[in-house]
This record gives sequence, structure tokens and C-alpha cells, in this order.
Amino acid sequence: TEPVEFPSSYEGQSLLANGNSVYYSYTLPEKAEDDPREYVKHFFAEVDLTKPSQPKQQKAVNVPGTLLAVQGDTIYTQDVMWGSTVAQSAINKLELKDGLAYRKASYLFANQLVENVKMDGEGHVLVSHKKAYSMQQNCSGPSSNEEYVTKLTILATSDLSLVSDVEVD
Repeated sequence: TEPVEFPSSYEGQSLLANGNSVYYSYTLPEKAEDDPREYVKHFFAEVDLTKPSQPKQQKAVNVPGTLLAVQGDTIYTQDVMWGSTVAQSAINKLELKDGLAYRKASYLFANQLVENVKMDGEGHVLVSHKKAYSMQQNCSGPSSNEEYVTKLTILATSDLSLVSDVEVD
């Protein structure tokens, strides 16, 4: 079959296989009025491969962040938010309806840098993270290595509530 073509302006973020479909997420540049910084909008789209010789590309959906998982009409994304001195992440649960994504729950990892996110298939989101480095902390003198310990946070997929938070090697 012919390859599925993507516009060159797409900057790929993730690719997920789920059932007979492949989901890809990407960003497009976005300008903000009176702000010289660079911004992007996040999207994801499905390519239905029920008939592999006739792939069907579905309409893209604007979402907050990079696609992590798809479970029917429920999707999960990771959104990195940039502040003036630190970047932090949020995990979002969204419901798809009529081509739009509606946020149902969110969990903010305040002043934390998320390293990995996995769905365990048993109703949990597993997130490894550590304290985000900031320019002010690094320039003001030595920091304790204990401040930058990696943690594993377990969230319930139902509402992204905290189930557990433990230090890991």
C-alpha cells in the first residue's frame, strides 16, 4: 500500500499501537500575540489499520501534551509546562466526544521533572520523577543529592488520584 504521508510541519512526539489502530501525536508551531517565545499546539490522530491495505487516517484532535495511552474514548497525555525558572509536568485524563477532547482529571507534578510514564494495565498510571533543577538553585551553591531522589508515583486511572508515592533507586 502507499505510505501514509504527514506534512513536514509536524514534529512527531509519540506513536502508539492499540488494537487495529496506530495513534501518533505531534506538535505544530503556534504564535502568541506580544510574546516572542516559541509555542506549540499538541495533536494526536488515529490511523485505522483494520484493512492494512487501506489505512484510514482520522481527523486530528487538539490535546494538552503528548499522547501516552488510549483506552476506548479515554486518552491520557503528559503536558510539560514551562515557568520562568522551572519546567513541570501534568498527567491528564481526557474523554473524546465528537472530535474534541475534554479534560476529566489532571495530576500536577509541581516542581518535578517527569522521566517516564507507563500504564500498568491494572488501573494505574506509573510515573517516575524527581525534583526539577532550577537555575536559581544551581547558581546559589551546592545542593543536596537527596533533593534529587527519583520517586515512583502511582495514580488511579479512574480519577488520577494518588495511590502511592515512594522513593526508588
